[in-house]
Amino acid sequence: MCVASRSWYAQALVLSLSAFGEGHKSVTLFVRLQDEAFILRAALFGGAQSKLRGLVIPYTTGRVWVYSNPRTRMHKIVDFSVTHSRVALRDSIVRVWCAAICVDIIEASKGTISWTLVTAFLDGISLSSDGACKHALLRFLWRVLIGEGVAPNITSCSRCATQYAVSISGVSRVAYLTQGESFVCAACAAPAEHRFELNAEAWHFLNTVRECTPKHARTLVLSEESYCELKRLLFCLITKMSGKKLKTLEHAHAVL
Repeated sequence: MCVASRSWYAQALVLSLSAFGEGHKSVTLFVRLQDEAFILRAALFGGAQSKLRGLVIPYTTGRVWVYSNPRTRMHKIVDFSVTHSRVALRDSIVRVWCAAICVDIIEASKGTISWTLVTAFLDGISLSSDGACKHALLRFLWRVLIGEGVAPNITSCSRCATQYAVSISGVSRVAYLTQGESFVCAACAAPAEHRFELNAEAWHFLNTVRECTPKHARTLVLSEESYCELKRLLFCLITKMSGKKLKTLEHAHAVL
């Protein structure tokens, strides 16, 4: 984080709030300042009736004005102007869980993931049905892995070199090997190897998200079997990327 003066402003997404002192709040923000994005924890003073307190709520995006004390390294929110409130996120338990997973990933990545990807995802699920939210979450997780440079190669088998884009219609299943961190044809995997298997439809979903525009990817339809296979794989890969277990992923299975 590079701030030239004590008083500054930037775009910010409110991630979470926690109480401190006599009715004050500690706010975790995902901030975009020029070409830099980072996590910032700042104090929000004022009681429950404060107008500012009513604006700074989770999942809201806006312009934040901050006072930073270089001596104490403390930050204080001075003002906040809402641009996207996303109040509809709270209308569905599925939307709430999807948004919470997004926040967990932002914090685990220390703010390195794409600001545009995050805000587009939250905007999209705030207007989507529960089923569409679940599929949007899969696309988001896969794009996070791609953006962070840790997505496994899905184009070919790491053992027999079969090119899936050419022959996927003739391949019933592919498998991601957790130890080798690579995809193989299901027939190339040894019985004892721990794996996440995907059918052709699930593989096609990942490949389309990787190769095509978001608009085209949103038209994809998934069977329940394919959805469950992708969810298990992507939850595992995101956990591995984060370097720790994310509570939202651990507890979201029953809802998502």
